Amino acid sequence: MRFRVRYRNTERVVIVLAPFPQYAASSTGAAADEVVTPHPFDAASASLTRATTSKRVSGPELESFFSEMERCLRAGLPPAQSLKLVTPLCKSPYFRGVMSGLRYLLEQHGQKLGEAMEQFPSAFDEVAVALVRAGETSGQQAVIFARLAVRSASSRSLTSKFLSALVTPGVTLFFVFAAMTILHFFVFPTLEDNFKAIRLNGSVLPLPTQIVVGVSNFIRNYPVIWAIPIGSFITIFFGWRAIFAAKWFQRFSVRVPVVGTAYRLIIMARALDALALLNAEAVPLERCYKLAAKVSGHYEYSDFFHEVLKQLLKGRKPFSAFMSERHRIGPEGADIAARMESASVTGQISESLSVTATILKETADAKLDALPKLLGPLVTVLATVIIGALVMAVFLPTFTLLLDALKGGAK
Repeated sequence: MRFRVRYRNTERVVIVLAPFPQYAASSTGAAADEVVTPHPFDAASASLTRATTSKRVSGPELESFFSEMERCLRAGLPPAQSLKLVTPLCKSPYFRGVMSGLRYLLEQHGQKLGEAMEQFPSAFDEVAVALVRAGETSGQQAVIFARLAVRSASSRSLTSKFLSALVTPGVTLFFVFAAMTILHFFVFPTLEDNFKAIRLNGSVLPLPTQIVVGVSNFIRNYPVIWAIPIGSFITIFFGWRAIFAAKWFQRFSVRVPVVGTAYRLIIMARALDALALLNAEAVPLERCYKLAAKVSGHYEYSDFFHEVLKQLLKGRKPFSAFMSERHRIGPEGADIAARMESASVTGQISESLSVTATILKETADAKLDALPKLLGPLVTVLATVIIGALVMAVFLPTFTLLLDALKGGAK
């Protein structure tokens, strides 16, 4: 739905992805002195808007939601009123619609907040829903939302750091690829006369030039070769979720030197963090480990938690279960199992899991800080070698012509 929000002589348009008109209008984030009026789409525009609008919630938006809900609930406000106060902070059309849907389910159907959140899996994962429902049972809703805010901020920080560490190498390689393309299509064709003069003079082109000229001619004579990088880009752009979910890619991703180590720590940190939160709220054991397996997002780590659960259901202690399955998750498995031994003795399972998750986060954070320093020189050397080879290929023939001219003059 689309609305016009007017204040004096100013006007803005707000889109809300919601099927409930009476709640959608109040989810625009309009201030008390602003006038909200419907601004309907035509059928084609409505379909296009629904198809092109993202159905996911950004990390900052979710963190803000959890934080503000915690403040409202801690002040003793009921969930429905808390949602109404938090709604103006929602910026995306989808999350505005989620807020209107939550309020509709609470006020019109009498559902509890955790039950209503479960209807929007694209906005709230199963861990958040399980924790909110547990908080409703224990009466600790405000505490739960505070923990969810911390969890969201921590996860977003590690993920953004991991992605930003890969941005610089990716941009550098992109410009190297662009430089190669420009040289092959615009520079080498203009130098062909020089190359022909060298051949007519009886000289042999330098080896770097021969290689680059051969590659350039192949690319220009068989332009179909460009279908490979273009097709790869399109496949990655539109099918990255399927690629990331593929077992071969997941195996590769955690075994890549340097990058794989940081990624393993991130996976284990978020899974243990979720497990600690769920265990602390007395969520049933089986559900705790199944959700931790799902949160990991990696089939090997998912198998690890499922196997540990099987061991626990047989009556084994956490230390023994973690130790027997440690081989599934690489070198960090033994350290995690060792920490679980002390937790088994003291009975502080949740605290131990939380501390372990924190240590893994800090270690991952340090490795991510160092990642650009490690990848930077490698990418620089690679770029230097490629660009250097291309420059040599361009200028060496010129020196050959110059030397031939000097020799001819001397004779």
